[in-house]
Amino acid sequence: MVLKDNYWYLHAFCLERCDFRLFKLARISELEILEEHFVQRELPVALSDFTDRMAAKQKEITLLMDESILDRVQDHCGTQNIQPYGDQQFIAQFPFIADDFGYNLLLGFGDKCECLAPQEVRHELIHRIQSLMKVYQPTIT
Repeated sequence: MVLKDNYWYLHAFCLERCDFRLFKLARISELEILEEHFVQRELPVALSDFTDRMAAKQKEITLLMDESILDRVQDHCGTQNIQPYGDQQFIAQFPFIADDFGYNLLLGFGDKCECLAPQEVRHELIHRIQSLMKVYQPTIT
């Protein structure tokens, strides 16, 4: 099992293509348990180090968040990376990849979350929020 961009995949050998593939679990619709057993194959190095490659892209950011999204943030960084901060707020050390998925994830927390550091992530969030605001500005006719 592999967690990639917040989606679960099954990393398995495909008999149809005779190669290893990532199968997105949400797309598996007709799962059938068979009696036959599989032959274990050695995992190719290029795929087995997937976690290391993803970890190299990650950086830790600091989030100030409201208690109302605590469970959602815990899903991404675990309870060991979250500390209480005042009344009904928490500070989280959050694993983050600076791509569209990562920024959309943070923006999805809405006004219940603020990125405190690093500054370049804060600035990019501000830029994305301003771009979004332009879409919703009333036009003068």
